[in-house]
Amino acid sequence: MKKILIVFFNFIFLNCLNNKLNEESLNITITVQRCIGMIVIGKIGTVKMSTLYSGPEIFDDIDIEEKTKFETIVEDIYNHNNTYKIYCRLRNSKWKTLLCSAEETIPFGEYYVRFNNTKFNYNGYEVIVNGNGNYYFEKLDKYLIDLYVDEQTINVEEDKNVYEIKFKIHSYNQERLFLMKELGIFYLENCYENKNELICPISKERLEEIMEKNNQEFSYRYNNGEISGELQVHSYLYINYKYPKKEDIYVKITKLFDKCAQSEATIAYATNITNISKITPSLQSFRLSFNELGEKWCSFRKYDGTPLLIVCMMNFGNNKFNNSLSEIKEEIILDNINIKYNFRIQPVKNTEKFYVCTSSGSLTFWSYPDVLDFTKQDSITIEYWTERPKNLDGIKLNKDSPDLECENIDSFKRCIVHKSHFKGKENGYYYTMYRNCLNSTSIFYELPPIKVILTKVD
Repeated sequence: MKKILIVFFNFIFLNCLNNKLNEESLNITITVQRCIGMIVIGKIGTVKMSTLYSGPEIFDDIDIEEKTKFETIVEDIYNHNNTYKIYCRLRNSKWKTLLCSAEETIPFGEYYVRFNNTKFNYNGYEVIVNGNGNYYFEKLDKYLIDLYVDEQTINVEEDKNVYEIKFKIHSYNQERLFLMKELGIFYLENCYENKNELICPISKERLEEIMEKNNQEFSYRYNNGEISGELQVHSYLYINYKYPKKEDIYVKITKLFDKCAQSEATIAYATNITNISKITPSLQSFRLSFNELGEKWCSFRKYDGTPLLIVCMMNFGNNKFNNSLSEIKEEIILDNINIKYNFRIQPVKNTEKFYVCTSSGSLTFWSYPDVLDFTKQDSITIEYWTERPKNLDGIKLNKDSPDLECENIDSFKRCIVHKSHFKGKENGYYYTMYRNCLNSTSIFYELPPIKVILTKVD
């Protein structure tokens, strides 16, 4: 008996069809949700169409990508005589997303995808693909990143120090890749290509730094030096990490650093803790109360060569003087900030004053590179990924030197650092500073200090 699997792709509304099973046929419905707005791809790119699927589970991850391949056409929106081949397939059995690969032979322009009773066989089933609407996309005359990644899980083991995150390459042009969780962005360093895969190693130490809980979920982002965004086709990364016992860290706030902060920027307090490993939790980890300002989101930061910091976001400043931390009268227990440590903030009365400007600053999430080695070159470009680059002026790493030469590009501040910026200084770690509303300098304590190498060390 011949079985026929009919797959309808409805691009307008989620209209469910009744499944009918008899001696002659098996009818199943997959519904594609039409995207709001037009998908944009580069010279080589993937057009992704999300689906809903309620039929029997006949697809298998082992062969779904290889055995569901089929060919259809795309048609120029403005000239219907211009048609080109496009190759499609279903994604894994969990998502059943439709992926269509637009190769470089298709000119740049705007297109819609046509499905005209396309047929292919899958494990004894005849699959018919129908399209009851148009799916639009724009193809640009430049190369854009097009990596494909399925759901991945890393199980951290005691005796394993390096793990791998793998991406399938459709188009890759040395764009930088990041893991992302809430207000946390983490650069994937030292990625390398192996045939049609991009492999990004990540150390156990790095995982311990960024993880807050077991089975932590991360998404992916990229930047190409001009724009940043999510990967067109992606799933999430899950990291399982079960420590036998977490260490309790008793935190005492010792002093306030800067006396001024822009609205929507940060201030920082030093603590008594110096001997723990690096940690970088979300900037929205816990809340502390401030006189005049109320509760604000705060986080911990532990960098090389620094004590543990408490960094707080000073959103919505009201131009008020005499701001200070409210007295902490009872121990604050934080057991979901880091996978290795439980933190206990001790009672304290810190009355050091700071000022919050009404003029907006900007949170800054990441800088690159994290090492400036001037033994190899005299000038290095450094980039800061920030919410509002136009709000940041007076960028420098050495408070005794003039401001760096910087330009604003999308969500980046790009600056040139010359070796002469550190005249009279030594090798070491330098925080990035900016000019605040009092015409003095404040520091991006949400970012780690940058290692600067001026002379070779034996």
